[in-house]
Amino acid sequence: MLFDRLTVEEHLWFFAKLKKCPSWRVKDEIDRMIECIGLTDKRHTQARALSGGMKRKLSVGIALVGDSKVHVASCTFHVFMLA
Repeated sequence: MLFDRLTVEEHLWFFAKLKKCPSWRVKDEIDRMIECIGLTDKRHTQARALSGGMKRKLSVGIALVGDSKVHVASCTFHVFMLA
């Protein structure tokens, strides 16, 4: 879930705190995650201004921020029918 008016950094802060990441660790966690997902140059950009791919990256960052213990990935499988 993304909020149009929150920036990339604000999203990660919000979800890190929601996941009870200790306050003393939040800034380092956000810095690390922004670098990991490749949105360093979009740190202060609101979600509504991000492309679809950047929004997906941010969603992955949200899932991983705060030292999450369980990660669920969904895959789309394409089935091709041969005539």
